[in-house]
Amino acid sequence: MGPNYSLQPFIVFRNETTRLNELYWTSRYCFSRVTAILGAIASLGHSSADPRVDTVWPSVNQGERRHITLRNTEFTARCDDTLGQLRTAAILHLCSAFENFLANNLVLCFLYHPSADPALSPFTAVPQIIRERGDYGAFVQLAVERSSAIMRGTYAKRLRVFVDLFGIAVSYGTSATQLDRSYAIRNRIAHDQALAQPDAPDVSAVEILKSRVLIDEESWKTILGDFFRVSEALDRSLKSQVVVNGGLHLAVYRYVNKKPGITANEVANRLQNEWSLPASSMDVLRAARDMGLVALQGGVKHDRGGEWRLRVSHFR
Repeated sequence: MGPNYSLQPFIVFRNETTRLNELYWTSRYCFSRVTAILGAIASLGHSSADPRVDTVWPSVNQGERRHITLRNTEFTARCDDTLGQLRTAAILHLCSAFENFLANNLVLCFLYHPSADPALSPFTAVPQIIRERGDYGAFVQLAVERSSAIMRGTYAKRLRVFVDLFGIAVSYGTSATQLDRSYAIRNRIAHDQALAQPDAPDVSAVEILKSRVLIDEESWKTILGDFFRVSEALDRSLKSQVVVNGGLHLAVYRYVNKKPGITANEVANRLQNEWSLPASSMDVLRAARDMGLVALQGGVKHDRGGEWRLRVSHFR
């Protein structure tokens, strides 16, 4: 299997960051075009230099009526403020996706290297645990619990876990040092509604609301870039130094468990389409052998692995 693949946690995180970015930019596009159209219509001989939106572009939609009574300039300012609020709210989602990325990567590493954590040391690693018919389900559950217990604190601390437990060599550049600033913003958004002093009893509501954290567009781009560069660097290190087969054994075992008798060709196709793993049917067959799975082809074995049917049992 070639090197051109990513581990599943990175694929999920990359998809989430792309989706958030698309959400922001499509909203920005719509806001900028609507306000530009309103300005263009208003400039065509309207009696007011700054007309109300409802006199330029009326609406019978009940939910819009409060906002379209604003002047054009006020409405444009409201759209700009909404984009700022959207960027701020998206930081919370981005941080949550990154935290899941780290936690799921740690689970994956534990499955291949349980000796890295004393609580998991009684288990043997994948693929041996499957070949020896160990309690794979209990192993996965405990790995998830241990990851949840360990992955706490600042992002710098969480990233350090992979170096301390698995000895990986990884370079994040300056991006990693910036992530803890995002972590502080994330906590303020999650716990304090993005307000700087929400609990101050001697401060007016106006002053409290003015302390709201807003992320400008340049900062938004920088934060996205920092998260992506760090996650990409970690994925590159883990797939080359810890989970060197991209989780191939886990994927093959999952498909064979769900559909006994599935062919190696079908598993390979699903790995390529669903896991983005460039695995061949022979890669699948070798992984099956590693795990002691049954591989039968009409009772006759031959060199081509595509039509071998796989079952959960000892390899024959």
